[in-house]
Amino acid sequence: MRDRVPFKNAAINALIGGMAFMLGMRFHDSYSHSSRTNLEPSGNPTIQTPELKHHRSLIGSADQDLVNHPRSPDSDEQSIKEEIESRASKGWPVLGYEDPDIRRHSDKFCRDTASAAAEANKAGYDAFYQNLGLSAEDSERLQQHTKNIHRAMMEYEFSQQELLGAKLNFEKDLKTTLTAEQFTHYLDFEKGRRADLELARMEHSLSKTSGEALDAESRHKVQKLLKEHEAYTEEFSRSAFDPIPRVAVGREQVAVRLAEVNEQLNQKAARLLEASASTAIRPSIQKFLQEYYADKSKQLLREIESIKTRPELPKGKTPLP
Repeated sequence: MRDRVPFKNAAINALIGGMAFMLGMRFHDSYSHSSRTNLEPSGNPTIQTPELKHHRSLIGSADQDLVNHPRSPDSDEQSIKEEIESRASKGWPVLGYEDPDIRRHSDKFCRDTASAAAEANKAGYDAFYQNLGLSAEDSERLQQHTKNIHRAMMEYEFSQQELLGAKLNFEKDLKTTLTAEQFTHYLDFEKGRRADLELARMEHSLSKTSGEALDAESRHKVQKLLKEHEAYTEEFSRSAFDPIPRVAVGREQVAVRLAEVNEQLNQKAARLLEASASTAIRPSIQKFLQEYYADKSKQLLREIESIKTRPELPKGKTPLP
């Protein structure tokens, strides 16, 4: 079995090195131009996923002395490390954040880097906010926002690095393991799996609204249409080839994102419905498909309106995750 210490050190160095590479220019900016805020978005906003919420809840959980004075791992942590090492020794994939020690190192790296940048920028921000007539307390509070954003940005970029690396490694492994023909079959399998999920939602809706069920022939035709036109009412199927999730936070961003989702769904649904007319699907099923997609669009529009008209939270209050 591979020696664990070199393996872990190499993983930590790669993790920190990758983050430093991605963030080096921004750090240089913040140190050289203390009057600039480095809050440019690193990606397009999108709807927050449960996985991302869980990931964000882990940030900042490590204490300051964990790296220099590591604690004895509990049984759960030890079993995680053993399972990771077993996979690594066989050359199987391992995410950097799976290892509790690497997670602690990365947390410390992000926390310390954001703190150092905030300290370097403090004088410039203090002077700027003082010139605006703000109190020292206001200045300190606003600078804490900037520090939080800087740290969250690093965590976000690292998460994207992990995701992109995992997707790339999987595709490489697939193409090494499978023939070109088998790889094509795999992609078709993933498309079929997503179509099956949508088909199950359709069948549930049909049964609930009319008590009917799709016959085998109609089911096959609808599934084929779904695969061809990808008119899915859920953005993600948790497939390895799903697009990278886009996260939207805040009333305006979420409303805009949902409007985009609705427009894209309507366009794809229109193409599917147009194609269904030439596939000899029963008229009753065509009518159901029209009503199904119209209802999904109405649900999205109601959700958008609800978001726009929802009362503002009292100052200092934050919505529950």
